[in-house]
Amino acid sequence: MGEAKRRRQARQQAPRAFDMQTGKGLVLRQAGLTPSEFMRSTFTGDPHGTAEVPCDGCRECCWHHRVGVDPAAERPQDLAHLTMEHDADGYFLSKRADGACVHLGPQGCTVYSHRPRGCRTYDCRVAGLAGLVEPFEGDHRAPAWHFPVRTPEDKAVLLAAGLAAYPYVKRQLSGETLPSWAEMLVTVLKHVHELMEEFYAIPEDRRAQAITEIAAKLQGRDDG
Repeated sequence: MGEAKRRRQARQQAPRAFDMQTGKGLVLRQAGLTPSEFMRSTFTGDPHGTAEVPCDGCRECCWHHRVGVDPAAERPQDLAHLTMEHDADGYFLSKRADGACVHLGPQGCTVYSHRPRGCRTYDCRVAGLAGLVEPFEGDHRAPAWHFPVRTPEDKAVLLAAGLAAYPYVKRQLSGETLPSWAEMLVTVLKHVHELMEEFYAIPEDRRAQAITEIAAKLQGRDDG
């Protein structure tokens, strides 16, 4: 095999993430779950449970643009520890002058055991599944995640996520205004779920070929 071919194959096989602000590729962190495991936990897990994200000391989400708080959904003893503000869209956690959450301290969250539902359920790996990275205040952003692919189902999930996210990537690169990240990620997850339903409807002996064809279409988009 020639050197050029080896480099091309390595480039195609290497996991990639796309920074929606800079358009640059990013180093990936291990997500701790395969794509199919993550999707099952996302759609079948407790929607009000705590996201088990392998943060490893990362505090980037503490620079999130806005963490909404629904007082009716929180325990009174938790609300007593939270510093909030209010506008036409509701309550949200107050922020420091540098854009960080007011509750962020030198060792991390100072109200961790009382953090609101928005913090407990937030999982930055949702964007990572589609190869995207969510931007926060200033130069802060969510990590870029790598999901190990072990089965055809895993590969199908990643391809479905790539297809679902592609319209937003295209719009970003062309300078168009994007919807909010919350709206974007809900739409991406919905499309992934729909695409996976189509995948499961394909006879099992034809799934590998279907994945190959979808991958070729995505590669053609990248090359174009």
